Amino acid sequence: MFKKCISIILVIVLTWSFLTVLPLNTAAQEVDIEDTGSYADERWQWTDAGVKQERCTYRAWHEANERLGISLPLTWGNAATWAANAWRDGYTVDKTPSANSIVCWSGYTWGHVAYVTGVDDNNIYIREGGINPSSSYPDYWFRDTSYSRGNQNRWNGYSLEGYIHLAGSDSDGPTYDDFHVGEIQSNQFTVMAHVTDQTGVSSVRYAVWTENNGQDDIKWYDGHCTDGNDYYWARINFSDHKGEKGKYIIHMYAYDNAGNLTNPGISYNFNSTGPNYSDFHVGEFREGAFTILAKVTDINGISSVRYAVWTENNGQDDLQWYNGNCTDGNDYYWARVNFADHKNEKGKYIIHMYAYDTAGKLTNPGISFVFPETGPTVTNVNVSNISSAGYTITCSVSADVGVARVQFPTWTEKDGQDDLASEWWTNTKVRGTINGITVTFRVNTSEHNREVGKYITHLYAYDLFGTATKVVVPTVEVPAPISNVAVTDINELGFTVTCDIDTAWGPISKVEFATWTDDNGQDDIIWHQGNYSNGKATCRILTKDHNNTISGRYLTHIYVWDNSGHAAAVNQIDYPCLSFDYGEALIKPLLGDVDGDDEVTVIDATCIQRKLANIATAKFIEAAADADEDGDLTIVDATVIQRWLAQLPANAHIGQPVS
Repeated sequence: MFKKCISIILVIVLTWSFLTVLPLNTAAQEVDIEDTGSYADERWQWTDAGVKQERCTYRAWHEANERLGISLPLTWGNAATWAANAWRDGYTVDKTPSANSIVCWSGYTWGHVAYVTGVDDNNIYIREGGINPSSSYPDYWFRDTSYSRGNQNRWNGYSLEGYIHLAGSDSDGPTYDDFHVGEIQSNQFTVMAHVTDQTGVSSVRYAVWTENNGQDDIKWYDGHCTDGNDYYWARINFSDHKGEKGKYIIHMYAYDNAGNLTNPGISYNFNSTGPNYSDFHVGEFREGAFTILAKVTDINGISSVRYAVWTENNGQDDLQWYNGNCTDGNDYYWARVNFADHKNEKGKYIIHMYAYDTAGKLTNPGISFVFPETGPTVTNVNVSNISSAGYTITCSVSADVGVARVQFPTWTEKDGQDDLASEWWTNTKVRGTINGITVTFRVNTSEHNREVGKYITHLYAYDLFGTATKVVVPTVEVPAPISNVAVTDINELGFTVTCDIDTAWGPISKVEFATWTDDNGQDDIIWHQGNYSNGKATCRILTKDHNNTISGRYLTHIYVWDNSGHAAAVNQIDYPCLSFDYGEALIKPLLGDVDGDDEVTVIDATCIQRKLANIATAKFIEAAADADEDGDLTIVDATVIQRWLAQLPANAHIGQPVS
């Protein structure tokens, strides 16, 4: 029972502890309170005759919550104990005032607290609430007031306990944006800016003067915020500045409740004749579109830039308006124009720019541009470096609006277009390399199953608008990777076939020599495996594998295979020496009788020259061609035959059977 009584007494004491007995400060500004019913806790309120009244503790709690989002503990007790309890709970408490802190006093019975909204060199500004139970009916109040730094104890009977720092001291001035001149009339204009600060804006003033004669006409204007939107405005009469127009300089002085200053400046020229512009042009050509851009500046700032665009065809039936965008802060205003917005027409486009400054002055230049209706010009198409590995195409390509790309779709005659690149019109694998006006492209047989024979290439040159020019490249005969095919060591037991292999064609896995006799078709065909090493292939063909045939005609096809299963072949049409009469081959030829017609003539020297130039001959007897008998076929062998025919000193064995 004793403990229960003590508890009741404590509740009564704590309830009365939130009362603030505070004489009214006649210098305070009274502030109306619309609602006192949304308190955080019933303990922060005083109820008398059914009416809830505000205490100083609630007002301090409420301001911290509204301004900083902080919900202070409800266990700090009456105002006189807030400083001690806040220090206990880890808050910084000292005797130095700062904005966004709570000042605490002890005195009388319950003490007093208030929210500090700002400080300056002389004063501390607070927002406080409380009740006055000394009247016949307790009345509450809520107000903004201040006291001097030299009188922090404030009134007799009150002693400063300290400042509870909630958000640190405020040293930054107000923030601002949209600082500009507007509402320009013949006799006056408005200056305004959007100004905010977490501690509140104390004042905004504008210093205004003209550029002419320094600051002889400087005037100060108070900024007004009448719409609650944080915009502070002042009306400036030209008559306050000798009626001058021209350039005005405007400095803003914005103070927060902590006494911190923000001081930006702007200027405005009322004699503007409209924006200045340069580099007004058409560029950035891309497929289906182009860009208009111009550099536009004005001392007063640019209000808007728009472009009117239409084609010369049918007047302004395709007129479109485009907003100019300035995204890089470099004063260039651009707009993207799609040909589709203008019926996909090319030809002549007319473009007018409408550039307004913030004073409403207009600059209105125009340009025109002729977009070509045909594709790029292609000249000097040339094919070079033909080998079994591919060939190179070069050409010259130019376009008034620039060359976007040059495509080289290619396929072989064999099996139609089975090796044509997919989506060749954009495929980068068949795109040429552009260097100035020269375009180069390499056709690689590795991209076409390593096939040899006829290759077809078409050339498509696209300008930056996507218009194409087509050129058919001359058909290219890609040779097989096999050369210098020869038949040697012919006797009754067989013969040997040799050849050179172009290693650039691809990685070689095997070389096959398909051989059969002319009798009974291919009933005796055998795919002989050749020996391959370092670009040389040989194969010994034995007559016993072909019914011991030592007369009639033998045929051999040579197949070179890469390691992916692709083959390149040489047949008897390409190299007739692989189709030969065995009986005739057994007869020893006459030295110098290269064509085998049983006599040595100038035609035999020509056969040697054709062979050395890789030009096919109807018949070529390798052993008979070695006229100087040094074991190598060279131009000297043709010269020796010519000297012998001219009865000049030459090899004495010419015309005799080869030993």
